[in-house]
Amino acid sequence: MVTDGSRPYRKAVNAWLPHARHVLDRFHVVRWFAAGLNAVRRDAQRRRDQGSNKSPVFDHDVFRARFVLLRRPDRLTPDETKRLQQLLGRRPRLRAAWDALAELHGLYLAQDYQAALAALRRFAALYTAGQLPEFGAVMETVSAWENEILARRPDRTTVQRPPRRNQQPPPDPTANRPRIHQPLQLRSPR
Repeated sequence: MVTDGSRPYRKAVNAWLPHARHVLDRFHVVRWFAAGLNAVRRDAQRRRDQGSNKSPVFDHDVFRARFVLLRRPDRLTPDETKRLQQLLGRRPRLRAAWDALAELHGLYLAQDYQAALAALRRFAALYTAGQLPEFGAVMETVSAWENEILARRPDRTTVQRPPRRNQQPPPDPTANRPRIHQPLQLRSPR
């Protein structure tokens, strides 16, 4: 059963489908991580105007890189990689946030369960280093949903419930289907 990170879904799956494998949708997990990275990026792109009470001025290089920052490292072109490395070299917090997102992609690119778990642990280590307080909500959510995030790994063993004795096969959906009454179509007088 694949769901988003909704607690009511989790509660329903646990109550009504206790033997189902509950997998968290990859889109939503990436979105949580991207939200943390975007918070760090927004903070990094603000430059304070010295001696004035005006609103902050934005660093256009960081703003222009907002979409490149969200891409997987293996999907970047050489020009994008060079541009991103220059940008991240000047901003260590943004580098740490981008590395955290790369660990998430490593989680989904891992070959086995242990490698995926190691990628998730490396992300946790990046957060606990204290450089990324913006990832606090992400870390809480990831730790609460860790089993469901890692459940998608194909080599993870699951307990399959044996079929019940004398269990009837599922009914054929096309058999004994009720006919829907079609209203009589009248001809046009033309």
